[in-house]
Amino acid sequence: FLDCSLQLEEYSICGEYRDSHNLETMTLQAESLAQLHCLLSAYKEESIGDVAEKLIPGDKVWDNPPQAVFNFDMHNSGDEWIKGKALAAKMIFEQDGNRKKILSHEDWSNKHFRFQENKVSIIYDWDSIARIDELYTIGLACSTFTATWYFPTKIFPTKDESARFVDIYSNASGRRYSKDEKEVISSYAAYTIVYIARCAFAQNNGTIKGSDIETPFDQIKNGMYF
Repeated sequence: FLDCSLQLEEYSICGEYRDSHNLETMTLQAESLAQLHCLLSAYKEESIGDVAEKLIPGDKVWDNPPQAVFNFDMHNSGDEWIKGKALAAKMIFEQDGNRKKILSHEDWSNKHFRFQENKVSIIYDWDSIARIDELYTIGLACSTFTATWYFPTKIFPTKDESARFVDIYSNASGRRYSKDEKEVISSYAAYTIVYIARCAFAQNNGTIKGSDIETPFDQIKNGMYF
């Protein structure tokens, strides 16, 4: 037998897509993430890998994405201005590498959600469960929760929307973050945005001008998004 797990899911399309820039929808997503973390906290399985170590290598700025279209090695000229923002973010979140890790969903974005009345009706992509640095999973979620291609909308949240998502999650989970912890969350959000910008740079022949990531990338200051 293979040393792996098998996952079976029933596909359902109940509910509708909604824009996460809307405060009500944003609130449902943030609160459901807090509910998920509460449920998963009882699960003690240690064999689920740490995705953060794969996405954010400690000895370099980033790894190449698995998709050939984003090959950083083929498009590595002139990206120093992007790397600079990534390194500034890493300097913040790497100051303490012994933070708590939790089981979480690593792609808590709008494209995986459907809504019905005043609740979440469906969440997809459950093979994205991983054991992750707690602050990393919040930074990842707050910087990508609006992402969808199923209807016209801005792909990325503004920095104010990201900060609001964190506050809603904090209130729902009862987890009160210190100033330093909020800065780490913001730096993880910044790193996520910079990494996406680097993918866009590779895909668009050395530019991010005119792409969805340009505005959020420009808003990153001193290694933080908000």
